[in-house]
Amino acid sequence: MAKQLASTSRPATGLNPKDALASVAGVLTGSIEDIIIEFPWITTTADALKKVNDTLTESDRHRSVVITKARTREQTLRLQRLAKEASSFSSSSLPLQIRNSIPSSEIEMPKRPTPAQIQRLKEKFFPSQPQNDPYIIVRANLDEGKLASISGAIVITAIDAAPPDLQIQLRSDHCVWDTGAHISRISEDLIRGPYPDFLDNDIHAIYRQADGVSVKVAGRFKFSNFVLDISTIFQVTPLDRIPNRRSGIILGQTGFIDQMLYESIPRKILEKRGKSVEDSECVEDSEWGDINIKAYVNDDDEIVDLA
Repeated sequence: MAKQLASTSRPATGLNPKDALASVAGVLTGSIEDIIIEFPWITTTADALKKVNDTLTESDRHRSVVITKARTREQTLRLQRLAKEASSFSSSSLPLQIRNSIPSSEIEMPKRPTPAQIQRLKEKFFPSQPQNDPYIIVRANLDEGKLASISGAIVITAIDAAPPDLQIQLRSDHCVWDTGAHISRISEDLIRGPYPDFLDNDIHAIYRQADGVSVKVAGRFKFSNFVLDISTIFQVTPLDRIPNRRSGIILGQTGFIDQMLYESIPRKILEKRGKSVEDSECVEDSEWGDINIKAYVNDDDEIVDLA
């Protein structure tokens, strides 16, 4: 019998048993990947479920599960198609940094958002409608076969956390700028390694979905012309739910890209205009081009125009 760890005002969800099992499997992803269970060639449903249950730790058995409906057949087929297309693409290949990026090690950690800013984020993101699968770009079929990336530093906390609760600091020179992603994501391996218990804390219960755990992020990102501070919501997502199994930080639309007026200038345009990327003494083919911020909505929900 499942133990109820958290209650919410949301109504009960009616769905097929296989969809409920899919939600349970989503929560357990990561903690049981290295476990192998020996099964006979032919077994029964009851015996198979019992073997799985006997393998779970006490912590696994008492995790909160947010029951969500499974993907539609069309969504499943799309993921299978994307996975097939990605099979010849190296997941270890890195995106190209935009011009004038500085190393993430030189970017100071951002300040945590104020309570008023946190409340505004919660009202914006929750309660939310079920989200479609992220349209993460799997293959960049343009000239260089690369996506743009940005240097950044982020501070991660639980959405309802308060100082001095645990906060996780990450830096990356390859935060992928992905205009095709619905939301911004952090691959789960970046959290599970150094902070194995963070995602299992009950404070995340109402923000846990089959595809991952939503967390609060204060970020500082170095664009070609400006260092941007922004507070928003990211989702920590298991690698096997990210096309290409790309480990890292993905900057998506909701709460991030859709807060900016920006200009992107790929290398090809810079070269044709006579403003070669090599003018900045970079190594050939080492930079994507420029992404310049023209205006943005700040954490106080005010628009800021940059001269």
